[in-house]
Amino acid sequence: MSNSECRIPNFECVGRYICVVSEAHDSGAGFAVAVEVHHVATMKPFAQGVCVGFSIALLLAQAYLVRFGMMLRGMFGFNGPSDFFTGVDALPSATRLVLSRGWLFGAPAVGAIAIAVLVWRRPRGVWPYLLVMGLLAAAAGGTWYFADAPISELAGSIQE
Repeated sequence: MSNSECRIPNFECVGRYICVVSEAHDSGAGFAVAVEVHHVATMKPFAQGVCVGFSIALLLAQAYLVRFGMMLRGMFGFNGPSDFFTGVDALPSATRLVLSRGWLFGAPAVGAIAIAVLVWRRPRGVWPYLLVMGLLAAAAGGTWYFADAPISELAGSIQE
């Protein structure tokens, strides 16, 4: 906001701030003005749209990993919800976590809700969009890495 837009005499507005007159007194000696200065967060619609687009792409990747995870569950011998705690002992706990039904179906559901809230509320800053995008990337990457870890470990130990 420029000084000409601020419309308060002898006051300088700098950057993205709004000047609000809260009190004005006209005494015989002069004119006294009390001013409140508020920072205005600006929207960055292009950056927010890019973040939402990447978040949706990551959500679709996480939805694909449901199919991949269910295939691995069958391959590793997971039969029921109790298998998370009593399942195949040879599997690392991170692999058992990302192959649990709660994770496989919960991560895309929570991601879809987070994206819907962002689109509905439309926060002004970019940070909420970056946070959701980062969490979805971490969830998809972690699901892929930890679900595939036992297979990669087994393939690395095979010798000709």
